[in-house]
Amino acid sequence: MLTDTPSAAPSDLPADAPLVLLADDDRGNLDLGWSLVIGGFFLAAAIASVYLVLVLEILKLKRFRQFQIRREHALRGEPPPDRAEVDASVAHELETGEFEVVRRPQP
Repeated sequence: MLTDTPSAAPSDLPADAPLVLLADDDRGNLDLGWSLVIGGFFLAAAIASVYLVLVLEILKLKRFRQFQIRREHALRGEPPPDRAEVDASVAHELETGEFEVVRRPQP
């Protein structure tokens, strides 16, 4: 059984006791102010996580496509394209979602 003393050991808790993540007072009532603060932190962390995943994936894709375009030119024996040309091509591909097929070199 739960007691009001803060020295209750975890073994004194019943096995089916829920884990409470929201702030409450000594009587078990929710404190709305602290609950909103914790909710705000959770929301900020979730938004930051989604933002970072989206940004890092775009940067990864952009760098990978730049590598593919330069390698394709090198395998054809052409001089490497200008950086501005590669950036424009990658930007166009990312905006439209249409990508050119990168073919394997023929032996």
